[in-house]
This record gives sequence, structure tokens and C-alpha cells, in this order.
Amino acid sequence: MGRFKGSRDNKPKGQPKPISQPKVRRPGRNVPSPPRERPAGYSTCATR
Repeated sequence: MGRFKGSRDNKPKGQPKPISQPKVRRPGRNVPSPPRERPAGYSTCATR
């Protein structure tokens, strides 16, 4: 039973790692986009 539990623990641990990678990539894309939107917002306000 102890060995099975260890294998099960390794599987769940492996899943969160791959899931965390896509999550890190998504925030990375969101971070660069806000800076672009901010300058656009300033230009829009300046145009007005």
C-alpha cells in the first residue's frame, strides 16, 4: 500500500507541474498586453 500511495503522490505532483507551466505562460502574455493597452489609453485620452 505504501508503494501505491507513493506512486499516486508522484502522479498528482506531476500533473500540477504541467498545469502550472501553461498558467505561467498565460499570465506572461497578459502582462505584456496591459502595458500596450495603457499607452493606447493615454494616446486615446490625448486625442480627446
